[in-house]
Amino acid sequence: MPVSFLSRKSTTDLTCCRFRRSPRVLVTLQADEAVLFDTVRDRYFTLNGVGTCVWASLEQPSTLADLVAVVCRDYDVPREDRDGRVSRDVSDLLGQLNAAGLIVAEPIT
Repeated sequence: MPVSFLSRKSTTDLTCCRFRRSPRVLVTLQADEAVLFDTVRDRYFTLNGVGTCVWASLEQPSTLADLVAVVCRDYDVPREDRDGRVSRDVSDLLGQLNAAGLIVAEPIT
């Protein structure tokens, strides 16, 4: 089965969405990484420790701000990095997961 890396960009405005895991994805945890399997496209993806933290938080629908807060809390991120680097990194990850169909973005109403 092919192994794929998350590299496509999403055009979804991530700031006005709530995200959840796609039901078509199976996951297994190995050490501090997660291996995701897309059961529709027969593709595997891997997430590092921070990506796995975000994935775990997506068990419940979450906004970008929710996920940034979790990463900052779990990784003891200094306040000056919260709105910049962490927000960009989590946003990039969500865009990649969304583009790959691994998560579902629902507009906040």
